[in-house]
Amino acid sequence: MTVYNLPDDITFTKTIIERGQGLHTPNEGSNCKIIIYFSPCDYSLNENFYADLLPLNEEINIHLGFYSSIISNYVHKCLITMKQNEYSQLNFNSNDNQQIQISIRLISFERFPEIYSMSINDLYDFALKHKENANKFFQNKHYFQAFKLYHRSLCYILNFVNEQPTNEYLDKFNQLILSIYSNISACQLIYGNNLNVIENCTSALEINSKYVKA
Repeated sequence: MTVYNLPDDITFTKTIIERGQGLHTPNEGSNCKIIIYFSPCDYSLNENFYADLLPLNEEINIHLGFYSSIISNYVHKCLITMKQNEYSQLNFNSNDNQQIQISIRLISFERFPEIYSMSINDLYDFALKHKENANKFFQNKHYFQAFKLYHRSLCYILNFVNEQPTNEYLDKFNQLILSIYSNISACQLIYGNNLNVIENCTSALEINSKYVKA
């Protein structure tokens, strides 16, 4: 049996098998109740590629947009396009140009406020969760996925629209921002983007001139 290697990012094909109801689709942060119909043994896939979707073929709850495995990334991208009770098939190719197939049923979802209307608490929590998931990708040497989530984390932590953080929150936010800049620089260093490394380290030093990791 062929052992499949998965690319860090893909273009997938979504085929609607049963149309859903309503006008809306879930957004990032939505709580979604889903079933993933998938047989990893058909592809000899390592569990690390789908660990955060377990158990498969059973009803599970996921926090849309927050993932820590490659296949989960594809599933989350597909779910953002789906309506309630929709049943769709997701197809994508491995690095060996072999097609992998996953079926998804979106049973129900509860939308979350958009980023521009989120509270300080939620902004911080979302930023921290994205950073933690990015760390998992980095540890598994999926640097492109890690970079994307570090950048997503930064988008949340810098998005003060409705309220400004107190001094206590500002210290917490700054510490998280510093670590994100440092981690983004580590990803860019691996790909040889030295100018971007310098820019991000400079941004970190503007927040804290004594930050040794910059």
